[in-house]
Amino acid sequence: MKRLFFRSFILLLPFFIILLTFIIWDPMMIIYTYESPFSYGNPTINDRSVQTRWLIKKPFNYNAFILGSSRSKSFKTYNWKNFIASDKIFHMGVNDETIYGIEKKLKFLDSIGYHINYALISLDARILERSSNPEPHMFHEYYKVTGEPVGEYYKFFFMAFIKPEFLKTYLNYKLFHILPDIKKQNIWLFDFRYDKETGDCFYNEYESKIANDSLGYYKNSKVFYTREYANNYNPIAIINNKSEKCLKNISLILKKHRTQYKVIITPNYDMKKLHENDLIILTNIFGSSNVSDFSGVNNITKNVGNYYEEKHFKPYIADSLMKIIYIKNNE
Repeated sequence: MKRLFFRSFILLLPFFIILLTFIIWDPMMIIYTYESPFSYGNPTINDRSVQTRWLIKKPFNYNAFILGSSRSKSFKTYNWKNFIASDKIFHMGVNDETIYGIEKKLKFLDSIGYHINYALISLDARILERSSNPEPHMFHEYYKVTGEPVGEYYKFFFMAFIKPEFLKTYLNYKLFHILPDIKKQNIWLFDFRYDKETGDCFYNEYESKIANDSLGYYKNSKVFYTREYANNYNPIAIINNKSEKCLKNISLILKKHRTQYKVIITPNYDMKKLHENDLIILTNIFGSSNVSDFSGVNNITKNVGNYYEEKHFKPYIADSLMKIIYIKNNE
């Protein structure tokens, strides 16, 4: 019996070591509380977890919320307050957001007693076509937002941790300071800043490089692909029954709170126009006066200088969009 116990212990020892590493070091950064989802040299953090834990504390009486993907990060809380009657704003935009995530976040805010007096919702085709909880651990919604069992939530991250690719990259960097070959391979190696009180994100690394040599930045960057296809691009309708249900549920929450809200279809670098049928669905649900479409080929998307890279437009573009939807459209 002792021999069997000893053999079992030896066989399970590697598992216990990995489990203790997961709990003590918190490589996925979801067990303990963190100030920012963007910490240089740390694993790429699930920003949903950071934001939700902060909001659960109710540190401030937020009543205005910005929602969307990382593209929404160009909309700054300190600029939005100039267009609404509130300065109690929190930015809930997260990396690779889904329409499922936006619905769940609004329901979560409602469930824990926040008043949603104002909302600025940033959408695009990628958000609208995804109506379920993302599988990649970096984008998986926090269990208190979705109602997922807590054990299943942490199991999900543990299984991601023990995947050989992640485990090798993490241990090499943690123990031997070996950088991954590809910057986006699990370890965060960018200088981004985060304000935990507002949720605002600042792309300091991009700003610094552009300030030092803007011509060289755009000339040498390999991410700004050509877009000859744009003028002849035929959009595909992407809102299905599930995503339409998410949109209707979002509308119900906004109506419950009598929210003053705006929905923006963002001017993405890819120049792909949102399909007419999708726009019709959005305007039917939210009202034509609340929906503004900046997708496709236009003066914003034509100018490469309006973007940090192929995904994110700059804050001054967000400011110009807010002026259009709050001032020009109401003149």
